[in-house]
Amino acid sequence: MSALPLSFFCRPAEVVGPDLIGCRLVKLQDDGSLLMGVIVETEAYSQDEPACNGYRRRSPQNETLFGEPGRFYVYVSYGIHHCVNVVTDR
Repeated sequence: MSALPLSFFCRPAEVVGPDLIGCRLVKLQDDGSLLMGVIVETEAYSQDEPACNGYRRRSPQNETLFGEPGRFYVYVSYGIHHCVNVVTDR
């Protein structure tokens, strides 16, 4: 298992999204265990689209979305689903 290179994320969202299908998300927990999941669905938005989490305003919560490609913004949807936004080149 190896991390994707930064160049992978330095492409348009509509290209990166489909390429993420099947990739594993891996997080090293504080206790040393690994938490893993597989990406099974993606959507691609520009910051000009109302569905984008960064559309309405920049805030401390979504600041990551305005950063460099390859950054991940994780949030809870409807109080039960953990969702991941991936910053791409555009």
